[in-house]
Amino acid sequence: MDQSPTIHELRNRARPFSVAEYADLFGIRPQEVYRKIRRGDLPVLRVGRTIRIPMRTVLEMIGEPPHDGDGAA
Repeated sequence: MDQSPTIHELRNRARPFSVAEYADLFGIRPQEVYRKIRRGDLPVLRVGRTIRIPMRTVLEMIGEPPHDGDGAA
């Protein structure tokens, strides 16, 4: 992402984040994201070998309460 999305844009996002998107959003390396996942510090969705970070997790990380119906598990 070239610029940080607004809270409104995050809440309206229809799909979960990839590891690379999450890393870019928080300004960290993807390796750090994988480290957080391995430690159990970052709840993720796994579909086969694919890892996705749900919107609920992103909102909680930035201190925003998720709202009902945001499509996050």
